[in-house]
Amino acid sequence: QQPYNNQPPYNNQQQLQPNMVYYNQGQFQNVPSTERNWSTSLFECSKDEETCWWGFWCCWLVAARTLHSFALGTSAYEISLFWGFIVGLILFSLLFGVIGFIIYILLCGGIYSYHRASKRTEIRNKFHIMGNLTDDCLTHYFCVCCSVCQEAREAKVMNAPVLDFCSGELSSVQEEQYNRAINNDATNNRGNFIEHVYALSQTSKIIMGTWLGIFIILLIVLCALREGLSFALLLLIFAQPIVILYFVYWRERRQYAALDFVVKLFAVGFWVTPFQSIVLEVILQTIITVLLSPFSGNTHEKDETDDEIRHQMATHLAAVIIGMLLLAFVVAAGVEETMKHFVVRCCRFPSTIKSPHTILIYLMTGALGFATAENIEYVFSAAMQRNKEPKIQLFYAELVVYILRILMPIHVICSVLQAANLSKVVAGIEQMNLFQILLPALFLHGTFDFVLFLLGALSYIYPNKATLYGILSIVFAVGLTIAGLVAA
Repeated sequence: QQPYNNQPPYNNQQQLQPNMVYYNQGQFQNVPSTERNWSTSLFECSKDEETCWWGFWCCWLVAARTLHSFALGTSAYEISLFWGFIVGLILFSLLFGVIGFIIYILLCGGIYSYHRASKRTEIRNKFHIMGNLTDDCLTHYFCVCCSVCQEAREAKVMNAPVLDFCSGELSSVQEEQYNRAINNDATNNRGNFIEHVYALSQTSKIIMGTWLGIFIILLIVLCALREGLSFALLLLIFAQPIVILYFVYWRERRQYAALDFVVKLFAVGFWVTPFQSIVLEVILQTIITVLLSPFSGNTHEKDETDDEIRHQMATHLAAVIIGMLLLAFVVAAGVEETMKHFVVRCCRFPSTIKSPHTILIYLMTGALGFATAENIEYVFSAAMQRNKEPKIQLFYAELVVYILRILMPIHVICSVLQAANLSKVVAGIEQMNLFQILLPALFLHGTFDFVLFLLGALSYIYPNKATLYGILSIVFAVGLTIAGLVAA
């Protein structure tokens, strides 16, 4: 990653140089009549970070948006087709096991890849790009992410209209609606939340409708199971980001950030970032475990007792400390802080982000989405491990975990530290690369996790001192949180 310098870091549309083709009144004009190659090669994904990031993690969204921008299909149809394929895959796997999974991938996966390849052929024919259907089938079957990213980059080069995910709504329409709501706020000298909700894009309305539907279903199911306290706790978990965003964003800074992007970035932080973090953390944790295994004395025997494991860990305490250090700074802090940062870095905004207030709101929103998902996992996993206890005792245990989590909002603090450095870069005060921007957040988050991991390991190795290590964990966590708040 090269230093940002004074270049706008998040205006991804500037990274590709559009040619003389332009889109006007539903038609592409000045399209070259002679055959040519793709504007970028298949493996030049890094030329555009937004399509690269989304194309790797959610290539079906990018593919649907690209076809919609080329007027070769609709986002809704393409997304429905993809999820139909996924639902079929799940059903076949449940009914026929591994054999059903393999057969479905080979047959239905081939059919879906052929559909995607035929759409790639339509793009080539429309813009006189060289190639054939066989190549299109091979690229979409064996290198689907790269082919989807290449098509998305071509849309930017061809000056295709900038559309939103899922709905295919024009971004310019969204910006006009947001500006109108802000102007009305200035006229009335107050914020009309309902008017800002009406100004949301179709995608944000879909997101909010989905949230509402999920909450209604959970309410019905949990009440039927007599788990109303769990639903109340779930509402409390979501109350934290709402309260923070009210005071940080809506009350004083709503003119700097669109509610539409607040909704979208929170959804990405909640749904996409945890999935990315799990995948990358599992890979890195496996690598670290394999590398440290010869030095940890791990025999990998299934019948080892707790006492034998404790003895091995105590004997190889240095390897345990190194392992915890890597897990904290590389796996947990490194992955999570980077993925939270990329929620904003790889978002397609209508214009370049320049205001420090905007940077703060958007980075904090993505971090709150991730923290909310993580809070749900921590709070309710504690109850799952103690499912034989009375419900009221489980609720109290969940409530204690919830209170500890909201008292130590490390993810939110780290987003502020990131925003401070990124604001300096955007303002031209300092020149920093990605690692330098993330460094304060990495240090705080890594130190927080390392000490908790280490004290947890020590409490397992020396069970007679578990209470002491538990108290030290809480004292240190609260102290570091306060220090982080002061620094932020």
